[in-house]
Amino acid sequence: MYPRDLLLLVVAVLLVAAFLAPYLGFPPFALSLVAGYSMYPSLKPGDLVLSTAVWLAGFSKGDVVIYCTGLFHCVVHRVVEVAGGAVVTKGDFNPAPDPPVPETAVKYREVLAIPLVVWLPLAVILVTSLFVPLWDLRRLFQPLHLETTLFALFVTLYAVFTALYVVGQPPYRTVLQAPSVELAGYEISGDYTALTLDYSTFNTSIVGVSSCGVVSSVGLYPCTYARVVNGSRVVIGVPTFLYKELFQAGVNYFYVNLTAKLDRGLLIGYYPIHFTLRKPAVKVEGCTLLVENTLPFPLENVSVRVTYVNSTWVGLVNVVHSRDESFDVTVEPMETYRLELQGVFDYAYVRVSYYYGNESVVWVGRVEPCSR
Repeated sequence: MYPRDLLLLVVAVLLVAAFLAPYLGFPPFALSLVAGYSMYPSLKPGDLVLSTAVWLAGFSKGDVVIYCTGLFHCVVHRVVEVAGGAVVTKGDFNPAPDPPVPETAVKYREVLAIPLVVWLPLAVILVTSLFVPLWDLRRLFQPLHLETTLFALFVTLYAVFTALYVVGQPPYRTVLQAPSVELAGYEISGDYTALTLDYSTFNTSIVGVSSCGVVSSVGLYPCTYARVVNGSRVVIGVPTFLYKELFQAGVNYFYVNLTAKLDRGLLIGYYPIHFTLRKPAVKVEGCTLLVENTLPFPLENVSVRVTYVNSTWVGLVNVVHSRDESFDVTVEPMETYRLELQGVFDYAYVRVSYYYGNESVVWVGRVEPCSR
């Protein structure tokens, strides 16, 4: 065997071993040929990738690595996350990352990428030189070598123009419009029984509610109801007794734990909801005493005392007569207690007292004679 033939044999064996290395995993270096545009423009179809084994150099986030998913299918993508023994990669040109693979599946890390327009013409010239005496230009035009020379020139030009065409035709980039849902705001109804969650939705809509609960410092309670309005709004019922427990505990917020079904996925939300209770109001309109309960729970132990006063002159003496009426009442949530002041009187004193949380509230007023 001639030395040149032996050298060619060794080179061929090394090249075959280098191209098979990604499937074997143990050779220190590997050669890979890029197919497809997933790494465009970092890597283009036909580029030759020289890589080193990860057992030799390791890899980290941001590196371009090679892992195989089949006997003759390997992936050359960039690492975007390494955690918990798994690796997530993504093609620079791809709209979404790849499924995670075990960290042990990654075999090689890119060291050098040789463009197709560089290595292919050089390879053609090198192979041609083995059969055509390129070093002796005079022999190229001899009849024995002229046809071979023209064929080699044609192959070289074809390879160069093919490489330039492939590189010069960038693909259409696919952009995924991922669905998104974001809480835009919320509103509590005037009677505190309903909570409306308004969402900003993109490329999706809400179609149902799987579960709904109200979480607070005093307990966990299911929503009394939950319904979807116009695909972007969820109305849920809040147990009114919850407000009383929170109010007595001095807390003005609770959380909503919501799982909603989307037409393209699932929404899991955990939202803090703040509320403000309005203080009950007491007033007199005409001959009617009004106690307005603006709370979503009963206003209990409301003490009402009315003192009617009449005065008459007996000679030079002014005689004052008075009579008292007392009531203990409970005003239902969002209701108004009405008391008609009875009889004929010159004036009346009204005293209303109740507890608003830990605060004792007393309202006192004087009512002048009124006509009915």
